[in-house]
Amino acid sequence: MRVTFLIGNGFDINAGLDTRYEDFIKYYHAQPSENNIIDIFKNNLKTDLNKWSDFETTLGKETINPPIDTVDAYNTCVEDFEINLAAYLKLQESRINFEIVGDEIAECMRAALNNFYVRGISKKDQQTLKNNHASHWLSDCIFEFISFNYTNVLDRCIAIAKSKGPLNSRGNVNNPTHPFTDSIGDEVLHIHGTTDEGLILGVNDESQISNTKLLESTKFKHSAIKPIINSNFGSLIDEQAIQVINNSNVICVYGTSLGITDRLWWNSILIWLKSNAHNSLIIFPFVENLRLVLPGNVINKIADIKDQFFNSADATEEEIQQTKDQIFVSIKQVLFDFDTIKVKSSYMSALIKYSQEMSNDELYAVYNYNQQISDVQENNEHSRELVRLSIPMN
Repeated sequence: MRVTFLIGNGFDINAGLDTRYEDFIKYYHAQPSENNIIDIFKNNLKTDLNKWSDFETTLGKETINPPIDTVDAYNTCVEDFEINLAAYLKLQESRINFEIVGDEIAECMRAALNNFYVRGISKKDQQTLKNNHASHWLSDCIFEFISFNYTNVLDRCIAIAKSKGPLNSRGNVNNPTHPFTDSIGDEVLHIHGTTDEGLILGVNDESQISNTKLLESTKFKHSAIKPIINSNFGSLIDEQAIQVINNSNVICVYGTSLGITDRLWWNSILIWLKSNAHNSLIIFPFVENLRLVLPGNVINKIADIKDQFFNSADATEEEIQQTKDQIFVSIKQVLFDFDTIKVKSSYMSALIKYSQEMSNDELYAVYNYNQQISDVQENNEHSRELVRLSIPMN
């Protein structure tokens, strides 16, 4: 069986990084501008957007307004934005001490991959998934990863998990001496680039650019439309990712906003769903501050997320009816639970930084992080408070 994860910014946020759009904009506004055009661009940036995809959508719409209404000005402003974003994300990545929390990362990744079809999913949907893939369970399972993120946090977590050996072994009734094993594929496909190789930021297609005059410029399209950027960059990353999608039995979308600026990918998944009625899509959205007390809230949120997927995939009513029962949504539980990792990393980093300045009592408080981790495992709400109150790493 082949299970493919499409990973979004919710993964990095859940790992404790401040990688929301609103986090970066505060940093960006504080950086000096090289010229007046960039300064105007910064001042025009909206600070109340919730998602990166909202920023990309807004960027396409704002091409009718100065200063990004000309090709050269657009490229100048977006290049400055990307350079600062890459620097900011590298700074965020450095906050995780992978050596200190390696064992916890491996455990977290293994737990998530071994239980992806049950975490936060109703028992009815769990049974449907098992029935749809009954024959696939009687085989080895390979997990593949496609990342929407610019950071290498996912890559590091996967490398640590792989270094600990096979993920899981399952009994083989037909050949007890050769159990089924689960493993992770060879590489993470970064469809939006990386902080080291360059960021790919923009819209999905020409329809998302308001200034049609700019579309007359090949130079503009090479810097503003993501599929065109990837195609001309020559990496073949889009083709590789689509092949991985098409070879999948189950696709899990984790921590993305399902934005229309990534319509290529949602439409590719829709086509994949239509190709086989047994193919299954599981969506793990990054939902903050959702009140789950009322069952109606959960039901309505699940319906909203499915509607958002179909809208972003540009699905017809016929396609919706054909594939709606193949889509499952989990919003009750975090799949990649990094809370214990955030607590340990924070406390241990504080120990390294401040051990020379602390009294014995203060050192004991930092060393005694095991009890904090135990508390976190028992109560997720308590864990979030501990993270907020833990000793800062900077």
